[in-house]
Amino acid sequence: MRSLLLAAISTTALATAACADETEAPAEDTAPAAEETAAPAAAQTDMAEDATEEAESPYDFSGITSGTYVLEKTHAYVTFSYSHLGYSHPILRWNGLDATVDLDTEDPAASSLEVTIDASSIDSGVEKFDEHLQSEDMFNVATYPEITFTSTDIDLDAGTLTGDLTMMGQTHPVTLDVELNGAGEHPMSGKEHFGISATGTLDRTEWGLGYAAPAVGTEVDLRIETEFNKAE
Repeated sequence: MRSLLLAAISTTALATAACADETEAPAEDTAPAAEETAAPAAAQTDMAEDATEEAESPYDFSGITSGTYVLEKTHAYVTFSYSHLGYSHPILRWNGLDATVDLDTEDPAASSLEVTIDASSIDSGVEKFDEHLQSEDMFNVATYPEITFTSTDIDLDAGTLTGDLTMMGQTHPVTLDVELNGAGEHPMSGKEHFGISATGTLDRTEWGLGYAAPAVGTEVDLRIETEFNKAE
C-alpha cells in the first residue's frame, strides 16, 4: 500500500513539472519575436524621417547664385478666370508684364518680388470685350494705368507668397501658393535661370470691381507661370 502511495505521489509530481515546463516555454519564445518586430518598425521610422527631411526643402536654388533676376517676358503668363452667369469660366490674361526678384539662394524666405502690369494690356481674345474691360465699368485704365504686386512675406513651410496687390487705386493683401519648377543654367541662353508656378483666389469687389455682380462671379482664380533670368 505504501508503495502504491509513493508511486502516485511521484507520478503527480512529474506531471506537475511537465505542465510547468509547457507553460513557461512560450514566454521564452516571445522575446525573439518582439525583437524581430521592433527592427522593421525602427527601419520604417528612419525612412519616414528621411522622407520628411526631403519634403521640408522643396525650394532648391543650389543651381544658381543670389542676385537680381528679371522676368523672361517670352515665358510669362498672368491669367485669371471667373464664373460667367454659371455657364462658363472665361480665361483672360495681361500681356504687358514686368517683374524683378531679389533672390537669396541661401535663405529664399528673405527674397523679394516686385511686379508691374500694364492694365490696358488685358486680353480676352475679343476686341470689343477688351474695350469694355478697359472702360470705367471695369479696370478704368485711363485713371489707373498700372496694377502692382509687392511681396511682404514668403513662407517656405507653407509654400506661400503673400504681397500687396494694388488695383483701381486700392491695395489689399493676396496670398499665392507657389511652386519652384526648377533652377539652373538655361540650356539655350546659358544664363542662370529659374521658373515658378503660382495660384491664388481673390474677391474682385475688394478692389471696387463690382460690375455685374453677383451674376458674374466675384471670386477670381489666378494662375501665374513665369521664368526669370539673372540680370546682367
